[in-house]
Amino acid sequence: MNNRSSSQKAAHKPPRKSPSKIIGRPRDPAKEALVLDAALQLLKEVGFENFSIAKVAALSGVARPTIRLRWASKEDLSIAVVEKLFDERTHARDLGADGHGDAREKIRVVLSGLIEMISEPGVAKVLSSLVAVANYSEPLSQLRKYILNRRGIVLRGLLEQGIARGQFAPDLDIERALDALNGPILFRMLIMNLPMDAQDADFIIDMVLPVYGK
Repeated sequence: MNNRSSSQKAAHKPPRKSPSKIIGRPRDPAKEALVLDAALQLLKEVGFENFSIAKVAALSGVARPTIRLRWASKEDLSIAVVEKLFDERTHARDLGADGHGDAREKIRVVLSGLIEMISEPGVAKVLSSLVAVANYSEPLSQLRKYILNRRGIVLRGLLEQGIARGQFAPDLDIERALDALNGPILFRMLIMNLPMDAQDADFIIDMVLPVYGK
């Protein structure tokens, strides 16, 4: 009888909650936005060397421990700032996903967005300084990997779409095309510190695609 009663209680015992559902706090998008905006402002004003999570906390009004729950180091936070810049300004999440539309026009939109992003006050300084530090900083080396990988998130897919539709030559060298499309913008704006505007995207495409495509 006792054994039956014990088994009945065990059968009706409520299931244990998954630890992943009860440990930690959910993300607060509003606080994340405050932190990232403050971090970008500080990177523009003081550069990476004088940048710190403590300063971000003071400017954003978000407690330092809260920030460190999301970004463990100033390198992690700096990378997050760059990722947000690229995603918001260069339409990385919007273009190329549906597989429809003119591939050349979409490439123009991506390159125009990159030029406009770097043209914003202080952004070129932030990017060039972070990339320079990434050469000597293991934590920031992830930033270099992100930039190299990110160039293919949209542009690689658009070039492949153009090849499939006959817009670009079937023997198009995608790796070299990616370098040739991005290279003039990054070299001129980040290394030479010279201005460009969105119309330069058309010039770059006209220069590159006839060489590598058709």
